[in-house]
Amino acid sequence: QMDILVLLTTLGMLLPLSRMLDFGLSPKKAWPMVGVVAGIGMLAKGPVTCVIPAIVFLTYCISGRLKPRLTNFGFPIAIILGATITASWYGLLFLNERTDVLHEVVVRQNLSRFSEAWDHIQPWWYYLKYFWIEFAPWSLLIPIALTISPTRDSEQKLSRMAWCWILFVTLFFSLSESKRAPYILPIAPAVAILSAGVVERLIEGTLTNLQRRMTLGVAALVSTLFTLGAMVLYFKATGKYPDLAMEAKVLGIALLASGLLMLLGISMYGGNNYLAPLTLVGGIVAFYLTASIFVLPAMNERKSARSFSQIMNKHLEHENATIASYNFWDWRAGYPYYANRIIPNFKHLDSLRKYWDTTENPCLIVESPDDAEIEKHLADIVTIHKQEIGSRTVHLLCRENRDKLGLNE
Repeated sequence: QMDILVLLTTLGMLLPLSRMLDFGLSPKKAWPMVGVVAGIGMLAKGPVTCVIPAIVFLTYCISGRLKPRLTNFGFPIAIILGATITASWYGLLFLNERTDVLHEVVVRQNLSRFSEAWDHIQPWWYYLKYFWIEFAPWSLLIPIALTISPTRDSEQKLSRMAWCWILFVTLFFSLSESKRAPYILPIAPAVAILSAGVVERLIEGTLTNLQRRMTLGVAALVSTLFTLGAMVLYFKATGKYPDLAMEAKVLGIALLASGLLMLLGISMYGGNNYLAPLTLVGGIVAFYLTASIFVLPAMNERKSARSFSQIMNKHLEHENATIASYNFWDWRAGYPYYANRIIPNFKHLDSLRKYWDTTENPCLIVESPDDAEIEKHLADIVTIHKQEIGSRTVHLLCRENRDKLGLNE
């Protein structure tokens, strides 16, 4: 997800800003750091990467009655640095007359998507639901963090910034009708800060009885879900997805072992205060590593355009054929990336028919095609390969007299 880059640049900007506001870092050093990271963020996903840390920074300044120190000499230096880095790509796009890409990145995917959403339309309370899911299990500790009053000055400042980070960034994205769970991924560091405060106090034994029971209850809930998840994977997933049975079993074993270790750590709390949080963290890490390294790569056949593009390339080389796409979203990048070739995209039947009638060996990629429409307007068409990729059915269409043996050699 591109939003992981927004998370990193948000963290990269807020770190020097917090050090400037609260710990004496010179603005002449802090602002240039912010400018460099802001420029990188603009390259990653456009203006939204600057809007998010700006929201956190300004609300934090207002809540603490702090001066944002925008009049310092370092601030214009930050703007110059950010603009220079941004121009390294945006400027080249403009000089090469690729204003379509500039419009897509800067205007359509940022301003238009926020103010005039055309997809991912969700109700205003969408993030009130997905906050708990996306950041689980650490999000389950946030209500407990709300009951804690930090005593140290530095911790009070950090806690206040984390709350500004979570509340106002979530509010900002809630104002748009276009909502997806990854959009609020940049608040993950704030969730980590607050939940770490709860875990730290659990280890120190400074939580109240109610707070301690709630924290251990979260760990018990996670361990129970892991154990149940292991059973579902073993008894359900292996039968439903036989080609992924081995991966499902391995993930199930990791879940079961992690869940049982968590229960052991919870049962021994009091005699060893470190064991419960260590087994919780260890179980989560083991689950993610197993899923990322072993399970998710095995799902590439179902989720990635790589295998389809490899089959397509084999056929194109065997037949010396030409490829194009029809009615694609303009920025569908998986097929040209994995095929390592430019794939023109036709949006209108007239241009598609011209391509089909004037090309010696034409082929076409279509996602979930309307067979009647395609067959009606193109002569001698046949499906060479069909594959499920995510929620889409992708077809490789060629002329009927094409030799198909190249696919099976």
